Amino acid sequence: MANIEQHLSLFIPRVHYSQKKDDVRTVFESLDLGVIKRIDIVVPGMKHDPHMELEETIETLPDPLPLFNMAFVHYTSWNTDNENAMRLYKQVIENDEEVRIVYDDQQHYYKVYKNKTPKSDEQYELEQAFMEQQRIIKALRAELEVYKAKETEWFRYY
Repeated sequence: MANIEQHLSLFIPRVHYSQKKDDVRTVFESLDLGVIKRIDIVVPGMKHDPHMELEETIETLPDPLPLFNMAFVHYTSWNTDNENAMRLYKQVIENDEEVRIVYDDQQHYYKVYKNKTPKSDEQYELEQAFMEQQRIIKALRAELEVYKAKETEWFRYY
């Protein structure tokens, strides 16, 4: 396996809604598969930036909220010195198979697949810039409403 793909992206179709990026990161870092670039948690059916923290106020959440989200684990490099990492690479990347990774004492597991449609770094950065602009616009609109309310109050006295 001399020519292995280094910038891998793994797909987990079901991650319990209570689990955050750090929870997924802890599991995957403990496996020593490689260097993680980022982890994206996506709420199925949500119309928003998939990279936004789920704790933020989001007005477009599906109702009712799903019990499971999706996760994408993106790597900058793969650990070719780790036998388990190479076994997972062969199964998921080369053979396009499912791998189950147990993450707790109750034997809960992630079903892991190759992400067949990873976003480029450029696309991710553009989405991040767009969402930051959206957050700024939202904050400015809220600030404008405060000024409008003060203006209305000020005109009452004159």
